[in-house]
Amino acid sequence: MNKLITYFFFLSIISISAQNRKIDSLRLLSNKPTEDTNKVIVLTNLSNRFNKSSLFDSAEKYAKAAIFLAEKINYKRGLADANKISSLYLSNTGNYPEALKYLNNAIKIYLTLGNKGAIAGCYNQTGNIFYRQGNYPEALDAHLKALKIRLEKSDSVTIAYSYVNIANVYGVQKQFQPALKNYLSSLKMLEHSNDKLSIANINSNIGQIYLAMKQFTESEKYFVTASKIMNEIGDQQGLALSYINLGSNYRETGRYQEALDKDFEGLRIAQGIGEKQYTLLAFYNIGLVYYSLKKYTEAIKFQTESFNLSEEIGDLETVKDAALQLSDLYSITNKPLKALEFYKAHIAARDSIYNTENIEETTRLEMNYEFEKKEAAAKLLQEKRDALTLAEDKKQKIIIYSISGMLLLVLGFTVFAYRSNMQKHKANIEISKQKEVIEEKQKEILDSIRYAKRIQTAHLPSEKYLDQSLKRLANK
Repeated sequence: MNKLITYFFFLSIISISAQNRKIDSLRLLSNKPTEDTNKVIVLTNLSNRFNKSSLFDSAEKYAKAAIFLAEKINYKRGLADANKISSLYLSNTGNYPEALKYLNNAIKIYLTLGNKGAIAGCYNQTGNIFYRQGNYPEALDAHLKALKIRLEKSDSVTIAYSYVNIANVYGVQKQFQPALKNYLSSLKMLEHSNDKLSIANINSNIGQIYLAMKQFTESEKYFVTASKIMNEIGDQQGLALSYINLGSNYRETGRYQEALDKDFEGLRIAQGIGEKQYTLLAFYNIGLVYYSLKKYTEAIKFQTESFNLSEEIGDLETVKDAALQLSDLYSITNKPLKALEFYKAHIAARDSIYNTENIEETTRLEMNYEFEKKEAAAKLLQEKRDALTLAEDKKQKIIIYSISGMLLLVLGFTVFAYRSNMQKHKANIEISKQKEVIEEKQKEILDSIRYAKRIQTAHLPSEKYLDQSLKRLANK
């Protein structure tokens, strides 16, 4: 087992080293003087990697550089991606209103680009932010929007993740039936995929829902499936949790020895990999089993471990529950002072949780108020801009309509003048034709008269001829 732990530790070192090398190579690319789309992509990737490494100052620096350059060269896709990445470090540092603002910016740009997949991703991040804030209605609304887009694209993997997110929102509100429905839907979408880790985690979540519903046969079935897959893929963290979940299931059904076997196995793995949260859970569960078996000394031992570790890691819920268990155990074993001591610890933890919740709720409301105030101001400013644009559009329309009217009048007058001219031309042609006909007729008449005159002249003797004839007669 020690060799196996060493092997996984060695793998994690390799992974970190590879990550650092990738960051170094991206940094070299980002220092190149060229300002183009590739540099925007490099800066965005650097921000994303620093965010994953929890180096949020560096993540912010490179995200802002990517936004600046994308705006400068008018690279819309890069600008949208940089805004989306910016929301990650902002949400991870608790600045949820700003994270939502950057996501809204990204969505607006992706809409103009028609990039539905990226829009779904933004809605998914929005849902996660609202989930962290405890704003479950808004979280559900965002995840449902993401699911709707992903169903249109028929991408089974992202659809499965949306179903899981929706189920988580329902589950935290103890709405077990819709949570179960969505977990089962996600499992169906992934059943033919190679994503065994996700399949194992979903099986574990389904088991938790059935356990909460006290359907122990079903919960056991899914916990066993989860543990088999975790063991197969070598996920020690998941395997530890699967064993502890099975221990809880067996305890609830009175199978105490089986519960102890699974809880101790989970404890061994969790301690081996240094997983304190699961170690704490195993201590607490083992204490509950010994309490049920009325083995109070063992119960006190493990609940004390649970109490101390929960204080160390700041898990107030377990501090509260373990303190109450210890108070009860010391009361049963006739140690009233210890019982009172832990009861006071229980009350202190309970009050601290209550105050923390109130502070968180107040902070959430204040942040939401600030966000809504900024949104309202932005909306008012946009409405003013829209009103000015509308007025300018109206003015432009009046000008256009006036010019169009004048052009129509000119066109109408031109058409009228053209038609009048054409009619006049036509009339002139007609008159010319009539004139030609009249002239032709006149010519014919004149020709007829001249012809008749020639005939008449031809049949009558001339005056000269008559004079000569008379003179001849007189001489005779």
